[in-house]
Amino acid sequence: MNKFIFDFTIIVSYNFNKLEALMGKVLIYGWGSSLHLGIPEVNEGLVNLFKKMKVDYVIHEDEATCAEGLSGLGYNDELIQIAPKIKEKIEKAVEKHGISVIVTPFAASYYGWNYTLKKEGFELPVPMVHISQYLYDNLPKLHFKEYKKRVLIHDGCRLGRYAGVVKEPREVLKAIPSLELLEIHHPELEVGARNLKPWDMSPCPGGWLEITMQPLMKHVAKNVIDRYVMPEEPDIVTSTCANGYHAFKAGKEYGGHNIEVKFFSNIVEEALLEE
Repeated sequence: MNKFIFDFTIIVSYNFNKLEALMGKVLIYGWGSSLHLGIPEVNEGLVNLFKKMKVDYVIHEDEATCAEGLSGLGYNDELIQIAPKIKEKIEKAVEKHGISVIVTPFAASYYGWNYTLKKEGFELPVPMVHISQYLYDNLPKLHFKEYKKRVLIHDGCRLGRYAGVVKEPREVLKAIPSLELLEIHHPELEVGARNLKPWDMSPCPGGWLEITMQPLMKHVAKNVIDRYVMPEEPDIVTSTCANGYHAFKAGKEYGGHNIEVKFFSNIVEEALLEE
């Protein structure tokens, strides 16, 4: 086949699949993880968001809670061992409900299925995207009211530094009228001519400690808020990872900081006008 025709076929196929996914039914993945972490508001925000967007959705409650986070903790082999069972349940949900795209608020889940497990030969029947990607792809259809807040964005490490999903959440937040977007600065890393971007310097608030040393998480998150969040004087600190949001919430409560902590898509849902 002519190389041009081959490349063109790939482009047309990709755009068609992407369009089909945007117009089709969504499977919310990570529901059980949010409940396990004590952040049901992430689930509630996703449901309200899809309702406002007039998007059909299905809740995938049959999952191994926080499983994809195992890889980042050094338990890659354990994740690979349980992946077939998780994949089988996803496949059944996709077939039963006619799912076009899987949407998750967790950076670890997105990275796990698109990178770690994909390298091991695990392919999902439909794409799994992060909620920031889904909203970015739907941005022309979204209409917002004014949201007069200074919002500091934190990048989930698996989403920002690892997977490079950094443009999408920023462009979505920039589209909200009157929202002032702030970036994290990490003075210890801003040395020489390293030309680091904000997501390269985005310090981890310790969400992974929930799995290993939970009592430490609030201390780590408080320190991150003290050192890197409060100097920017935001009204809200938000994270692109629900696990990071979970940690910031614990750190804010422990430190008594005078700021709000909101998950990325909850901000979007609050500012979004119904279609």
